[in-house]
Amino acid sequence: MVVQVQLEPSAGRDLTTLAKRLKTLGDGRTVPAQFRKTLRTAATPAQRAAKAAARALPANGARTSTGLRDTIARATTVQVKLGGDPRVAVRISKRAMGPRASLPRLMNRGAWKHPVYGHRPLVAQISRPGWYDQVMRAAGPGVKRDLERTMDTFERRLMS
Repeated sequence: MVVQVQLEPSAGRDLTTLAKRLKTLGDGRTVPAQFRKTLRTAATPAQRAAKAAARALPANGARTSTGLRDTIARATTVQVKLGGDPRVAVRISKRAMGPRASLPRLMNRGAWKHPVYGHRPLVAQISRPGWYDQVMRAAGPGVKRDLERTMDTFERRLMS
């Protein structure tokens, strides 16, 4: 699952333009690491909130293992991409989830069915619907504000 912070259209173009102009400061091929790091730091509060929400999901039944919830929390990362279609996104890595890659999306949906050994063909599993979407909606405005501040700071550096 990937959630991107949507900047205003002009700000989205500014990120593309800014990334290209920053490349000219260094070796011409890469954007300075400090810019990437600052963008990643701006999205970190949303990442932390998503990890906390994943770990706080309720567990039903006699065994209340947190293995799946911890795996989802560990797989939640911030992605900064400045080439092609630039973006800053909080995502749950499918690669880190391994064979359980579809579960975060299903858990966000609220319910799903799956086979379990020793039971009827399918068992219903219930989760808190919208747990990920709610966290991202709440964290979005703060992340957007921090990203725009970061871009303004680096634009001022380019102009001076």
